[in-house]
Amino acid sequence: SNPAVSKVVPDQVIQLAPAQTSGTSATGPAMAPHHTTSFAEQASTTGPRPILFDSISPAGDPDIGSTAGTSASASFSANPISQGLWSIAPVEVGPFGTAPGPSEPVTTSMQVTTNAFDPAVSSFTGDLWLASGDHTQLAKFNPVIVQPGQTASIPVTITPSGASGATVNGTLYVDDANFILYEVFAQPNGNEVAALPYSYTVK
Repeated sequence: SNPAVSKVVPDQVIQLAPAQTSGTSATGPAMAPHHTTSFAEQASTTGPRPILFDSISPAGDPDIGSTAGTSASASFSANPISQGLWSIAPVEVGPFGTAPGPSEPVTTSMQVTTNAFDPAVSSFTGDLWLASGDHTQLAKFNPVIVQPGQTASIPVTITPSGASGATVNGTLYVDDANFILYEVFAQPNGNEVAALPYSYTVK
C-alpha cells in the first residue's frame, strides 16, 4: 500500500516525465496518475519523414490515434482516464518502397489534467504516482506488504507551509500497487483502496 494525496484545488495540468526515442518505430511510455480526466500528447521529429503514433492505455483499450506530420498530436478525455503507463508509439509514414525507412530522432511528451499533489504530505512509502512527473520517485517507492488477513500502519507526516491561518483541505488516498503484464511488458500500476479526507490550518 502507498498513500497518495491531493489538495482540494482546481485540477492542474502536469507535464509527465519525458521520453526520447529514435528509430523507425519506438515507444515512449508516460504514467498517468489516478483521477486523471484528460491528456494531450505530442511527438516531433527533425528527420526527413513525417510521423504518426498510437497511444495505448495500460490494458490496451482505448487506442488513440494521432495526427500525422513532423509534429503529431493526440488528445483524450474521460472521467476517469485509466491510470498507469500510456505508450506513445511513433512510426514513420510510408510508403518506403523496397528499402526500409530511414532512422530519425523522435521526441515525445504528454500532459495530463489531474488532481494536484500536496507537497506538504509525505510518508516513508513514497508515492508511485509522483513518478508520473519525475522518474526518480520510483527509487523512493517503498510500499508496505500486507499479508492476507493481516493489517499494517502507514505513518504520514504533514509539514505545512504558506501563510499563517491558511487552511488546506485534501484527500489522502491509500492505493495498492501492482505490476500488470501487457504483451511482454511489466508495468507499474495501482488501484485506489480508500480515500480519507483531511484538513489543517497553518499556524
